[in-house]
Amino acid sequence: MVGEWLLLLSARAVDSPESRAALFNEINSTAFDLMENGGVFGYPLVSTFAGQLYKLTGKDSGMDDPHVEIIRAHIDALRAVIKGRVKGVSGDVAGKLIADLESAVKKHAPAIQLAS
Repeated sequence: MVGEWLLLLSARAVDSPESRAALFNEINSTAFDLMENGGVFGYPLVSTFAGQLYKLTGKDSGMDDPHVEIIRAHIDALRAVIKGRVKGVSGDVAGKLIADLESAVKKHAPAIQLAS
């Protein structure tokens, strides 16, 4: 459910550039909750990806189209972790999700480094 909400917000950010600040604020709030609670419920990768998403949607975040695509990549990664019930940060599935997210970030903004 949370993943679908984030996906909807990111889709609106693509379609409504003039509303991105408000939409990023909503995404930021949800990302904070996920970051704080993912590990508590046994999903540390949710906390990691949500922490990155939280930073990407903060008050000084970029508002351009590549930035929106990076945000969407994080949301897609979060949805995959939740849907696949990926509990750890190691293993083949977790490793592939991390690599896919890093690849998407490099594609849209080569200078951005993901912090764990």
